[in-house]
Amino acid sequence: MTEPEKSTDQNGEATASAEVPPANDAESSAKPVTEGGVGPERWSIYDAVPDDWTEFRESLGRWKQGDLVADVPPTWLTGPGEDVITGASNDRPEILPLIDPDVRVTAVICTQTCDLGGTPPGSAQPFVLLAPLVHESCIPTRADRTLARQGKIGHLVRTHSPAGEKVVATDDTQAAETIADQIAEAEEFWYADLRLIFPASKALLLDRDPAQGFDGEADSLAFGEILAQKFRRAALNEVLSEDLPKELRKFVKDNGHRKPCFASVEQVRLITHEGTRLLPARATLLVLTDGLALTDDERAVWTRFQKGAERLFTRHNIRLGPMLHADVNKLSAARYRESVPVRCDLLGSVNWP
Repeated sequence: MTEPEKSTDQNGEATASAEVPPANDAESSAKPVTEGGVGPERWSIYDAVPDDWTEFRESLGRWKQGDLVADVPPTWLTGPGEDVITGASNDRPEILPLIDPDVRVTAVICTQTCDLGGTPPGSAQPFVLLAPLVHESCIPTRADRTLARQGKIGHLVRTHSPAGEKVVATDDTQAAETIADQIAEAEEFWYADLRLIFPASKALLLDRDPAQGFDGEADSLAFGEILAQKFRRAALNEVLSEDLPKELRKFVKDNGHRKPCFASVEQVRLITHEGTRLLPARATLLVLTDGLALTDDERAVWTRFQKGAERLFTRHNIRLGPMLHADVNKLSAARYRESVPVRCDLLGSVNWP
């Protein structure tokens, strides 16, 4: 207890004033709160990080990227009134997270495994990132369902069924081929939909048991690479990211994708020389092989594609320089980094139908 401060009255006699609380008094050290008392005025993620993770380490250590978390509500922020993009409705006059109490999904963990635990670097991360699973019946068109099964829709990644159920024979006398047919017909196709990735507290994992989302390390690593590519991919002009890949795929398909001039090519890449990738002024196509050199006749086929690409680029005021050919094993790291891939699933070692 501190002594009361003393002052003098107009007659010069000492009087006691109100007691001054110590500097470390709980009331004076409390963080300011916002209107309504819902949290600190200057909140940051630092405020959500536990001081001691000891009691959580064992539970969190069981989880890894790609594991499935059942029965969670997907959420996203939406403004007041009707959300004209998603169709959601918010009856409050403020931005709020949308939560439908009747909607529950199984979600896949997108956070890196090293960030999930209660030891460094995970001890700096109080949240986990989740993406919802969707059944293929939710995909509107048959064409897109087929593309999803082939792994050709970038935001959909095949996972295990949430229930993990397997088809089993109920009659010992059934022929093996009949059972195989049943499995093919009843097989569940589920996908992680990476168009929505939302945060959840790691507390969500403490009292749950992890379920595997993928068949082993190779598939799990592939999922991690897809996530990494989603966030590190270059921002490209639509002509480069959409029109050019369509032009390339059509050219390869129309000219016979099994021919050596296409089968020998691992990838086509694009280098922007002037302007930016969003607003390019001049670019060059780079055709990469792996330990092989295209013949003059094979290069002549690619010259025909170059001419088609030039017509496409000219319509958008982009100049296309002479096509380059290179062995990927001799390509410099700098040249590789400055270029971006032109997507085409018919090049290189493909599974021919």
